[in-house]
Amino acid sequence: MMGTLEKPGIILLAAKHIFSTITNIPGREFSLRVSCLEIYNEKIYGLLNKNQDKNSTDLKVHEDGQVFVNCKIVSVIHLGNILALTNKGNKNKRIGTTNINERSSRSHMIFRITIESHEAGAGSDGVSLVFQLNMVDLAGLERAGPTDAARERLKEGYLINLSLSTLALV
Repeated sequence: MMGTLEKPGIILLAAKHIFSTITNIPGREFSLRVSCLEIYNEKIYGLLNKNQDKNSTDLKVHEDGQVFVNCKIVSVIHLGNILALTNKGNKNKRIGTTNINERSSRSHMIFRITIESHEAGAGSDGVSLVFQLNMVDLAGLERAGPTDAARERLKEGYLINLSLSTLALV
């Protein structure tokens, strides 16, 4: 999902494609925004907060014609911004050690790119088009036996599997 500029993952490949496409569309102006969330123990946390507090109150899901979460949204103007934000989100994401993996993801991450477009020079009177691309990095299925999970890791594994099942239904 993440990658680097030298070996891009799906997020950077998608972002490169978006920037390449919008620069070749004449007569339209674009703005791009990014947000990054994690689902950990059935709670939602923002990953782009300046001082990420992993014990902070979880974000709430709202519905107003569409489902949304109030989280930090950052405007981006070039590919480097997206690389920096994916790195920040990945750094703030919860990981833990199991017998199978030294850096086991303990949460699911949702990285969203919002693209807004309107006719050049139309100002606020013009019609805007809004597109959203959601990329989801799922934590792997947890099996208690091979990981030799106990206490907190066992609870995390159970909740990872529960949210995997829920996300599969979506």
